[in-house]
Amino acid sequence: MSFWSPHADDGAEEQYFWPKYADSLYMNNEIPTPGTADPAFFEALPEFMKHSMNRKRWYWRYDTPEKFQRMVKGYYRMISTVDSVVGRIRATLEEEGLADNTVIVFMGDNGYYLGERGFAGKWLMHEQSLRVPLMIYDPRQSASERGKTFEEMVLNLDIAPTILDLAGVEIPKTYQGESLTHFYDGDSKNWRSSAFFEHQREGETLLPKTECYRDDTWKYIRYEANPEFIELYNLKEDVNEVNNLAYEEKYKDLVDLYSKKCDSAVGKLLKQRRID
Repeated sequence: MSFWSPHADDGAEEQYFWPKYADSLYMNNEIPTPGTADPAFFEALPEFMKHSMNRKRWYWRYDTPEKFQRMVKGYYRMISTVDSVVGRIRATLEEEGLADNTVIVFMGDNGYYLGERGFAGKWLMHEQSLRVPLMIYDPRQSASERGKTFEEMVLNLDIAPTILDLAGVEIPKTYQGESLTHFYDGDSKNWRSSAFFEHQREGETLLPKTECYRDDTWKYIRYEANPEFIELYNLKEDVNEVNNLAYEEKYKDLVDLYSKKCDSAVGKLLKQRRID
């Protein structure tokens, strides 16, 4: 199933809409403002990012404290209704006698800025936008094997191979992803420790084309039309990506290394495309 929630209705002033039964959710909560929502973070950005779609949507949703509270609560209510529907699906599976043979993969298709850096929406490569929730529930596993959390880096590319593997269907060799069933029995010692990401949507000038290389420690970001601006973050020491290290002399070699990693990934993908 693909839920429309929690997408915003961009043409509507209120942006977010939810069923009446969710009206009271979060009503008495005060949503904390992200630390990077401080205007100083936005003012430090280059001009092309200040005029991106991320900023345009910020005005629709978060440009006053009151609007921020109203919009984020609406966003959370929509997410909560998805949770409610998943609960209804699970109850129906029980009623139909299918629950014991139905694997549930629950994930989002993108992250979301909630005012961080003065942004709204997605598209860019900071953690708020890049990371998504992912849970897999397999009722065939023993209770002792459930509830595990893994730190390894998995990608949306891994979902199709996982579903095919669970269904007993051979995974095509052309697939870039790997089956997440490796984690069932702990066979993940050779799992990926880095990945290349890209956003290459055509025809939209307000969405900068972006490339990123990320591993367990470092994240490098570059912008196709604005090569003069790059970003480098130490994710272990700076989880909120506050300190851009790309212009510090001592990280010059690291910037060069990760730029070459991006080049290598792009070259490999283009070669694969020509072969396919």
